[in-house]
Amino acid sequence: MFLSAALHAIVGHTVSYNTLYCISSPDRSFGGLGSLQILDLSRNRLSSAPAEAFSYLSWLTNLDLDLNTWNCSCQLLELAAFLSTFIQQPDKTLYNGRRMVCVSADNPAVTTVLELTEANCVPSNQNITVQVEARGSVTPRLYARDLAITAVLCFTGTTETT
Repeated sequence: MFLSAALHAIVGHTVSYNTLYCISSPDRSFGGLGSLQILDLSRNRLSSAPAEAFSYLSWLTNLDLDLNTWNCSCQLLELAAFLSTFIQQPDKTLYNGRRMVCVSADNPAVTTVLELTEANCVPSNQNITVQVEARGSVTPRLYARDLAITAVLCFTGTTETT
C-alpha cells in the first residue's frame, strides 16, 4: 500500500541517458504514476512508442523524447498525432520536438517524428505500378514523357501550360 501511494505522489521522472529501447503497455511502463507531470525519456534507444503510453497521463505537462533512434514508419503515426495534439495545448511542453529525428523512415521526406502525418505516411510494402499503353499515334515514349511533365507540374503547383 505504501509503495503504491509513493508512486502516485511522483510528479517528475527522468530516465534519460540510458539504453531504454522499449515502452510497453501504459500500465506496465508508467502504471501507478497518476500524478506524473514531467517525464524525460531523452537520449535513449527508443525507436517507437505507443501513444497510449503517454495519453493516459492526464497530469503530464512536460515531455522530453529527443535524441532517440526513432523509426518513422506508419507504426509511429499514432504517437506523432498524439504529440502534435499535445504541443497545441498551451499548458503542455514537448522539449526539443524538432530533435526527435528519424533514424529511418518509410518516406524520405519525413525527417522528424512531428513531420509524420497520415498524408505522408507511406507503408513500406506499398508498390505503385504504372502500365503505359500506346493509343492512336501516341508512342509509349511520348506518353511517358507527357506523364512525367504532368507529374512535375502537379508537384510544383504549376497549373498553367503554354
